[in-house]
Amino acid sequence: MSIECISVIREQLVVHQRKSLSTYKFQDDVLQFIFDNADQGASIIEVGCYHGGFSAQLAHVAKKCGLTLDIVDIEKGYLDHAGDTLSKVGLRDVATLNLMPFSEFVRVKKDHAKPVLLFVDGDHRYKGVVADIRA
Repeated sequence: MSIECISVIREQLVVHQRKSLSTYKFQDDVLQFIFDNADQGASIIEVGCYHGGFSAQLAHVAKKCGLTLDIVDIEKGYLDHAGDTLSKVGLRDVATLNLMPFSEFVRVKKDHAKPVLLFVDGDHRYKGVVADIRA
């Protein structure tokens, strides 16, 4: 499998004005990592989703690889937006949205499936970053 199939999702994200703010090169590297290592776990965890542009791409790859996707954010508005983005590209059923700090997610989901990738792009303030690292 390869990331070539992601172009359709990216085109839909542009149409809906939900394009991820990171570069395609960065996104390609992360998505290819998941494809290359999908057999090393059973899930993807994304901490911080903003408008869901990258979430949609993660959902697409999760579906292709037979993985689950958990999206964790402390802002209800961002989670709602990400859920809407996933719906617009037909992938809402792939992801579980979790409104909570990552530290709580770790505590509540102790038996969570081993992640292939933990993508942390959440709270950018010092205390938030430290809390995510410690979780």
